[in-house]
Amino acid sequence: MRGLMETAPDQFLKQALPESERVRLPKQLQSSIERRVIGRGSFATYCVLPGSETVHHPNRAHVGYAHEVRLDGKFYSAFVSSSWKERSVKMAKLEGVVLEDAIVMGDSPTPDEPDGPVPFPPPNPAGTNTVLYMVARFSDEVIDPIDDTTALGQMNAVATFWLNNSSSAVSIRGRVNPSLVMDVVHITLPRSMSQASIYNTGFGLLLLEARDAAAALGYNYSNYNLDVVVTSNPADAFKYAGRANIGEQGAHLVSPYTSLRTAGHELAHNLGLNHANYWRTDSVRPFGKDSFPGGYVLDTVNAEWLEYGHYFSLMSAQMSAEMDDPTKPHYTPVEKAFLGWLSGSAVHFVGASGTNR
Repeated sequence: MRGLMETAPDQFLKQALPESERVRLPKQLQSSIERRVIGRGSFATYCVLPGSETVHHPNRAHVGYAHEVRLDGKFYSAFVSSSWKERSVKMAKLEGVVLEDAIVMGDSPTPDEPDGPVPFPPPNPAGTNTVLYMVARFSDEVIDPIDDTTALGQMNAVATFWLNNSSSAVSIRGRVNPSLVMDVVHITLPRSMSQASIYNTGFGLLLLEARDAAAALGYNYSNYNLDVVVTSNPADAFKYAGRANIGEQGAHLVSPYTSLRTAGHELAHNLGLNHANYWRTDSVRPFGKDSFPGGYVLDTVNAEWLEYGHYFSLMSAQMSAEMDDPTKPHYTPVEKAFLGWLSGSAVHFVGASGTNR
């Protein structure tokens, strides 16, 4: 059933045992059977390394994203049915079907609004963002993953890049130190270096533990628009360079991948951007599975989809030195329009007939 949750969440929901039948099973079996849950929690979509995890959705079969639910204080890997809207939900009444440490969402409507007020500011694509930058050591680590001078220099590059791309509309600064691009706090995580790999499938757990450590030093993430955790990568525990929530604050940078090409990418996920993809098809059609053997790409569903394929956007995975120069890379016009950085006469939508609309 766990495999069905990941590959066919709609089918899993249909086959899930009704609670009225589950409670009639012997108690020693109930813990190994899926169960329906209702509670207050949050739903987050975050970016991941291509090939490591997949959002399983009937209309989007490519890799690059995953979901996580925190429900009544517990974290679950989440999978979504076709009826669930893939939007981040900070705090609301959630319903789903749980098996072990995974949950399928879609058995109930997606909440349109948080259940009650959310007491902290969201990422702001139209003005100033305050940034909390958490330099994190593991409990048995003796060296910081990055020094303050390097961190400030790299985030200054992000600030310049955003100012350039947004026509000076969007900036970043510290809250305690508004003359700097961010507030820096040095924290110690409760886990040792040998336990770092637990965060690969527990992004929310990493954010929770880092934020708690920062709050103990007087830096509460809820007072900021954006927050970043920087760690080392002991024994190559992390299988990615950076990770971030989509449409809400919370990012992780894995040293040494802390410069513009990674930080500007992950923080843009917080603003709501997805990856800058590219279709490379050898079909007569502009996208989708082709029917020709051989060619540029494999003849399988969505093989033509390159999740990080766009050459010029920072939301791709290009690794040239130019991607660290704040005067050279860009977000795409579509991405800028989504953020509101292009509008009015600067944007023309082309219809299927080839005419502007």
